[in-house]
Amino acid sequence: MQIDYLKNPLAIVKRFDIPYGNPGENLHLEGRIIGRTEEGYDGVNWFSGEVVYQKQRSEVGGQLLDKLHHDLKRGAPTIMGVKLMLKKWCDSMRLKWVLEEDVLEGVRF
Repeated sequence: MQIDYLKNPLAIVKRFDIPYGNPGENLHLEGRIIGRTEEGYDGVNWFSGEVVYQKQRSEVGGQLLDKLHHDLKRGAPTIMGVKLMLKKWCDSMRLKWVLEEDVLEGVRF
């Protein structure tokens, strides 16, 4: 997999819509899986994850002592590995994602 950073500058390969708060408040988090390329490689060779507030595009705070959040940021060699870490993080917060979207813009297989 290769990323065209002009079309996809954040190197996002998957997005997840994670609602939170009370029903009717329309509050959503966005889970992301990001393709990472180490120096010396031609393509993506590992993946990491992050959770951001959907409207502000800023990362969810208060995660300094959250081991599951650190694991998500640290990443895994596969998309499925990061997806499982995101699921564990969501389960720990009693959240569930309602939409999973592949980002194909700027991504070549």
